[in-house]
Amino acid sequence: MRQIFKTEALILNKKPLLEKNILLTFFTKDLGKIKAFAFGVKKITSRRLSYFENGNFLKIILEKKNDRFYLKEVSLISGFLSIKEDKKKWPAFYLYFYILEKILPENLRDEKNYQLTLNFLVNLSKRQFNLDDLNFYLNFLLENLGYLNKNQSFKENISTIEEIINEKLPKFTL
Repeated sequence: MRQIFKTEALILNKKPLLEKNILLTFFTKDLGKIKAFAFGVKKITSRRLSYFENGNFLKIILEKKNDRFYLKEVSLISGFLSIKEDKKKWPAFYLYFYILEKILPENLRDEKNYQLTLNFLVNLSKRQFNLDDLNFYLNFLLENLGYLNKNQSFKENISTIEEIINEKLPKFTL
């Protein structure tokens, strides 16, 4: 059965597929973390390709058919350019999004962490972040997911996350 969904989404990841297609990982307001196919977006005439950068905030229309999501329409709400233009903000941005992509369960609505992530992006775009700022968001993320019941240091949070996802996090220097 075919279903149509209209929602807001943040791009967590994109993976090129054969030909002119990509597989996108979205963190959506209404559906949680999902993967969706975007067909034909790598064509030279496609105007949509520039929308599909990590961290972009989008309005999307999805079709769900046979338990798979397909991107139908997209419009950009914000590209958070102040983050992407400031290389000093990249480590916090990429580490947080890498963790989200790895730790969030798929197909499970998570409005708390969705709002937390939007707040993270807005605050990161307005000022510089240090370890304590990033750790503030990691503590909330882990608490909301049920992995913590008290605040931890940045180092403890990184160890907890590595244990949960069963892999070492890449080094992003803050």
